[in-house]
Amino acid sequence: VAGQDTWKPAEVPAIVQRLKNDLAQLALHPPPSDEPEAFETHDAHEEAWRTNREALRQRVDRATAAYDILSDRAMAAQRFQ
Repeated sequence: VAGQDTWKPAEVPAIVQRLKNDLAQLALHPPPSDEPEAFETHDAHEEAWRTNREALRQRVDRATAAYDILSDRAMAAQRFQ
């Protein structure tokens, strides 16, 4: 607003850590299905996750790096307040 950040830098590290943990879990385990007939689609769902796991890991790595930069920026902003 008016050229100023409107975020709360003190909150960022905890939020970033939570998001990074969630992303790490996505890269380790397929997400649970919310389909009502999940027992019928489980194998296909799991195979699709395995097939795309490397691409997912790469995206998680890029997102994690971006979150680290955001967290560093927040910590620097706190030091100058």
